[in-house]
Amino acid sequence: MPDNTQRHTTEPTPITRGTALGEELYALYRRIREDIEDAGGGWNGGDLVQAMTLFFTARGLAVDGAITELPGPGPAELTGVAASFSPSDIEALVITAGEAVCGSLDDVTARQRELAAAAYAQMSRTYDEGR
Repeated sequence: MPDNTQRHTTEPTPITRGTALGEELYALYRRIREDIEDAGGGWNGGDLVQAMTLFFTARGLAVDGAITELPGPGPAELTGVAASFSPSDIEALVITAGEAVCGSLDDVTARQRELAAAAYAQMSRTYDEGR
């Protein structure tokens, strides 16, 4: 039996307009909000299932039978120091490194400094454990 528990992260992952996936997801979101959502803000379950079925089948994903496997590699498994951070934290750390090396430390935010300190502490612990 499939695991139907709700999966979520503590930080939302924003959808980016201007990308193919972002545009498709935004179009689905608009369809739901404009065509399915009722005056009270509710969503009709049958209409929602129909919209999702059309969305998936238009992209070659089976809605009946076996789950369609996507080609290409799956998500990367984070190891080492990176495993201690969320994807958005890792992105912020990469930006921090760029600012520190090629920009100005004045441009580094308090959050970036906290993340860098946490990464440094994790690196130190990892290094100390490896000695």
